[in-house]
Amino acid sequence: MPSGLALLAPITTPTTWNELGPAAAGTAVTASTLERNISSAVAYHRRPAMFQGVGSGAQSIPTTTWTSINLAEVIDLHAGHSDDANPSRVLADFTASFDDWYLCTGMVPLAASVAGRVGIAGLLVNGTTRFEGGKLALGISHATTMMVCDLVHLEALDYLQLQVWQNSGGAVLTENTTTKKSQLTLRWATSAAGDTVATPSVPRTWTADDLLTADSAGAGQVPLNTHVRDVIRWLRFPPAARLDSQGTAQTIPSGSGSWTSVNMTSEQLDNYGGHDNGVNPSRYVCQRAGLYFVHGVSSLADPLGAAGYRASRLAVNGTRFYGGTSTIPATGTTAGSATAVSAHIRLRVGDYVELQAQQTHGSALAVSSGAASASRLVVLWRGL
Repeated sequence: MPSGLALLAPITTPTTWNELGPAAAGTAVTASTLERNISSAVAYHRRPAMFQGVGSGAQSIPTTTWTSINLAEVIDLHAGHSDDANPSRVLADFTASFDDWYLCTGMVPLAASVAGRVGIAGLLVNGTTRFEGGKLALGISHATTMMVCDLVHLEALDYLQLQVWQNSGGAVLTENTTTKKSQLTLRWATSAAGDTVATPSVPRTWTADDLLTADSAGAGQVPLNTHVRDVIRWLRFPPAARLDSQGTAQTIPSGSGSWTSVNMTSEQLDNYGGHDNGVNPSRYVCQRAGLYFVHGVSSLADPLGAAGYRASRLAVNGTRFYGGTSTIPATGTTAGSATAVSAHIRLRVGDYVELQAQQTHGSALAVSSGAASASRLVVLWRGL
């Protein structure tokens, strides 16, 4: 039965249970304790903080100016957005006292009609820190849609905005039709810091005669730390990594038959130690088996009058490949190109995944190394 307590921020990491000694006087396990220690944690992971919104109307995007996209909410589970006040901003889960990582995916279609120029989608945190996504040549007589996907670190009351940039030389409208409009989705992904635990076993089906214990196991004994605490801790701290190429001096050779693994020389998140900045820096090595969402964006510097095409893919163990996007470069600018790839991939312990890039400009091109424009690799455990 519900306890009648006021709703509080969920405890998504249960405390550790201890065994009572033979002479110790125990206390009753109250409904309020179970509600805070188990029920709220399970409820949160079943329905974590999530926002989804779409463009609230066609919006004029000035040239060479990063512009935030106004959104109308479709889903807002934790009341982090207002359609009226600052409609471009989405707040992190304000009920939480911890800081977390959110998987953020956005897209912006631009109704551009100029050749040789570029459009870029991005995410902006607290009005100061920007992460760029797809960087594509603008089209003629069709909308060019740029996508951005990233793991973003947000503390309580931080806010995030979907942005777009273009350098056509004049203002460009975003598309806002029934089938094509700007979109942004945020969903809680993992805690910023915490335990690294073994992959939990399937919780036992309890019977009326079972004895609940802290750690003691055996016939008829159900250790709560194994069957409850560790399972919920795993959901709170699943394996995740956010890697990028900041500071790299890598170049990608030209050639239609040449795929090159992109070195990730900087880590913002790697809670299970699957990546090394110095040894095989292009690889994320699986530490816990399971199904992973993997996203990469390869960002390359382009000279004026760039030629050929740019492409990205994901590689597992250098032998299994997942295709991504490709683009022609914008010939009238040096803003560069960035192509993305996403896949759900089942990995075993020891398997490694890499982002690979290909280009056919005719000579080698540098991998972007700036804080906002760097190539990125995102890896997130999604299930067994």
